Amino acid sequence: MTADPFRALLGVPESADELDLLGLRAESYDVASIEAALRQRIGEVYRHPQGRTEQAEQVRQRLREAAASLLATVKLAQKAATPAPRPHGPAPTAANVAQLTDFDRQVLAVLIGSGGWNAATRSRLVAVAAAYGVTVGGLLKVMTGLSEYAKRGGPRLEVTQIAAGRGRVTPTLPARAVDAEAERQLVARLAPELHEAGPASTIKLSLLFGLLTVLFVVIVARLLFTPDTVRPLPADELPAARTADAAPAAPLRPPVSAPVTPAPLQPARYPQPPTFQGLALTPESAAAADDCPQLIEAIAALARRLTVSDEPSEAVYRGWDATLDSVAIGWVLVDDKLLDDVRGAVFDALYAASDTPSVTDRLLETLVPPTGRLDEPVDLWRGAWMAGTLAQIAGAAGLPPAVVQRARIQLEIALDDPDPRAFADFASAGGAWLNHAMTDLVDVIEFSPSVYDEWEFWIAARRRLGRGRDHDAAVMNAIESILVTSTDLSRQGPSVNVLGRLLSLTDFETSRLVKDRFLALFADEQRVGARDLWVLTSLLALRGAPAWFSEDLVLPEDADWMYRRRVADRIGKRWPPEASSEPPPTARVRGLPVDPDLAARWLAMLARVDDEDAARTTEQRLDQLVAAAWLNDVALRLATADEETARKRLELIEAGVTPGDGSARLIDRLFDAPPTGPGAPRVRPLPAAGSLGTDGEWAVAYEQAGHSLDERMSLLQTLRDSAGTDLGPVDAETFVRIVYRGTHAELRSLAREMLVEQFSFGPTVSRQMLDQLPGAPANQGTSEAVSRFTGRLLPGIRSGAWGADARLALLDHTLELLRSPSLAIDERMEAVLAAYDSRRSRVEGQWSPSSAAASPHDAAEALGDAWRQRASAASTDRATAVPGDLAELQRRQATRRRLADGPLQRFVAAQLAILDLMAYLAAADQSALREPVQAVLADSSRRRAEMTRVLAQAVEAERAMGRLWRLQIAVDDSTERRP
Repeated sequence: MTADPFRALLGVPESADELDLLGLRAESYDVASIEAALRQRIGEVYRHPQGRTEQAEQVRQRLREAAASLLATVKLAQKAATPAPRPHGPAPTAANVAQLTDFDRQVLAVLIGSGGWNAATRSRLVAVAAAYGVTVGGLLKVMTGLSEYAKRGGPRLEVTQIAAGRGRVTPTLPARAVDAEAERQLVARLAPELHEAGPASTIKLSLLFGLLTVLFVVIVARLLFTPDTVRPLPADELPAARTADAAPAAPLRPPVSAPVTPAPLQPARYPQPPTFQGLALTPESAAAADDCPQLIEAIAALARRLTVSDEPSEAVYRGWDATLDSVAIGWVLVDDKLLDDVRGAVFDALYAASDTPSVTDRLLETLVPPTGRLDEPVDLWRGAWMAGTLAQIAGAAGLPPAVVQRARIQLEIALDDPDPRAFADFASAGGAWLNHAMTDLVDVIEFSPSVYDEWEFWIAARRRLGRGRDHDAAVMNAIESILVTSTDLSRQGPSVNVLGRLLSLTDFETSRLVKDRFLALFADEQRVGARDLWVLTSLLALRGAPAWFSEDLVLPEDADWMYRRRVADRIGKRWPPEASSEPPPTARVRGLPVDPDLAARWLAMLARVDDEDAARTTEQRLDQLVAAAWLNDVALRLATADEETARKRLELIEAGVTPGDGSARLIDRLFDAPPTGPGAPRVRPLPAAGSLGTDGEWAVAYEQAGHSLDERMSLLQTLRDSAGTDLGPVDAETFVRIVYRGTHAELRSLAREMLVEQFSFGPTVSRQMLDQLPGAPANQGTSEAVSRFTGRLLPGIRSGAWGADARLALLDHTLELLRSPSLAIDERMEAVLAAYDSRRSRVEGQWSPSSAAASPHDAAEALGDAWRQRASAASTDRATAVPGDLAELQRRQATRRRLADGPLQRFVAAQLAILDLMAYLAAADQSALREPVQAVLADSSRRRAEMTRVLAQAVEAERAMGRLWRLQIAVDDSTERRP
């Protein structure tokens, strides 16, 4: 760009005046032409190739300042033209009053305000003349007439006469004026002096006209320099002695009249109601939404191609770009479940390509949201979906760290936020990107040809992300951004139409945030002018909604800061109480009606368990899981009036009974029932390690099956059904060989599934996995098997560190299992299963379990179903449900099930479903618990995100359930106790 950006962008030098900068003619312009010229000039700058540079912004700012200067001059002229009410007192006579036109008064005001005749006066008088359609010659005639009036000794003009009179100046001679004969004699005496060419005549004329000039200045000062009158308050703000019906007040200064009754306040009015209806459904986006179910399979096919090739072809990348673009332009029209499936397919593709950083970088480039000026309205949907998906990738625990970090960097750039982790989910990140895009929409609102379609797409995306506090904040941000622009909102146009539509989307009934933000506008004098608030309040009064907002709440367009504050106070008093800006009184949490001593003992035990440090071994983590699970059973017994059972089980926990005493004895004592016999509430024990039979028999049978795929598959199924949690050394060696180097893909797939689901806690199998790793093929299948078996995230197989990291993961896992005997692990898992069965029986209204689940995962699923049945009968407001309505909770659980890998992860997924349902019921029962419940969920989510072990996450989920019970079992002095 050249040294003078003004010449490069506008074709005029920087030193040009306001008219040349805006491309206006001095002969004729008004408010409309100034605003139109400003929009045209700013549009020219934006469309220039250098229109987004810092110098271009300086040019736009100079254009806005030039327009503001001209608008101020024109508006001052129009304001002076407004007639004032006739003052009280005797009517003026033709003998002592000169009648001034609006234009005459404006000329006098400019002369006095500019300090007489100078360069500034000339520019302003030309502007005033152009606003009134007066030519330069006409302006000179008016000034000559005013000068003659002053020279002839006309009577002194009061300020009220200058500001309120109408009609041309008709100078009337005073009584002492010279007669016609005297005037002719004066002219006869002066005529010779005018014709003489000598120096004496020149000196005489100079003295004469100098005295006339001094006389003119004195007379004009005498006519105009009087104090301004004070603007009267509106009738509803005046004291009783100054209302329209009261007696006239005493004059402020003779002969000035008493204060006048103000004219009725007029709201801003428009030819058409300010709103708009844009196009937010294009054939392209509708077709993309219809194709989304097929796109999931398309993404999966691309993921398979990425797996088999280190350098995908350009066709693969083009297919990836086209597929994701279809999702991005149709997601607003798609349900949440389908979006979750798409997200899962995207995650799988990124995982498949994680071994090659250059490939994952190229795939993630497709998710970079648009920046700067949008090419088409549907880009708003694209950008929101891309930002939301990046946030999901950045927060994913199952993706490689390199992919997660790359997504975080891209999200940081897209949202211009140094900490993208603040936007942890799809809705928050997508909403943040829409907020950034909104500022650009406001900037071009007056000259964008697709302004209404852009705002329609923005509104549709905001609605799709959900109503609530974030939605209200986004709408209020847009309203404030429009108010602080330099556009005259009192004129019909795109800005006021968008403002009217946004007001129709705003919750003026129940939203506390809307009330606080709306009233804050009246205090922000630096950014929001009184005229803008006049338009804003007029729109609320004229459109009929909210019903409580009437015309008497409209702010005058010239209100001062004190009047703004009074109107804000009146609006605050009228606002419905549901949206009170005052913090709501803290509601007392009703403690469950339980025995206070028993509740205090339970709370103390819960605090002790909750404060334990993170365990280092599997056995220790299982001990913590058992203790937390049975404490939650005690809480449920307290809540359901089974205090006797709760007391017995709490005494056992306080006495330090652990699964190390033997799971059968522990469960018998906790249930206080005989170990055998019909009706005994016992659970089915888990298969013990090595229950298949003599070690080596299965291995021999497998070898004798030869190459028969069917026989070998049948033998693997037999091993799955009859083996426990570990194998003998011989059988383990054969089984692991199948895992690593099975002759058929079906055999390897089934063996790897059994490895994770059945033998994750088998030390012999783990030792064989470690011993046979050096001879195993280094491929993706091997890496996934080791990663799932150990619960450790491994680098890509092409990474030089893969072999060492895989051996280290297997070594740590084996040593941990050798330190924790498998029998003790089985006993602890059986104790967890028993606790879940016991809790399910109480949720279902039974006193003891009627049946036993086959595994902890099945027991957790059954308990979740029981809580879901309870939740479906609860009555709660969908908009305020915590952490979401039942449909949302169902979608969350479906996503967790799909992402869970192995029995332990599925157990944790079922735990989280129970946690959500317990939170939902607690908040539905007592609205005062909503915020504390949300805090418990957020804190637990943060803790789990920092844990690398799935079993540690299970312990945290169980403890979070205990914290929810702690909110409800409140030990206080309430009289609401069980008798």
